[in-house]
Amino acid sequence: DAVKPGDSVFVDDAELELEVVGSAGGVIECVARNSATLGGKKGVNVPGVDLKELPVILDKDRRDLKWAVEQELDMVFASFIRSAQDVREIREVLAQAGPHGEHMLVIAKMETQQCVNPDTMDEILQEADGLMVARGDL
Repeated sequence: DAVKPGDSVFVDDAELELEVVGSAGGVIECVARNSATLGGKKGVNVPGVDLKELPVILDKDRRDLKWAVEQELDMVFASFIRSAQDVREIREVLAQAGPHGEHMLVIAKMETQQCVNPDTMDEILQEADGLMVARGDL
């Protein structure tokens, strides 16, 4: 129910642009505004749609963060950060993955219109070690 007719859906860094014509029961019906060749594992972006109902950390993210700690990486870039709480959750997962995780830097990727306002950005920056604005998704 987060999308409505007329909304844009971008696939594979906007290589394919879709327009929502309807949605019901968790299914979104779209028409293509252009043509593109798609492969697997492509990103999907719906500008202006609030993602607050989606978890910030999926099971795959937990595995990836654990791997990053095991490899003693210096930092992680956290995608689709919406709030300072999202950064705190990532730090908690890193800390639980091992002692090195407590020392890793977390760079918050700002990829939604909801997080690009001064108050939200300030709150996120209080928790993160840096911000990266992903303007292609905005």
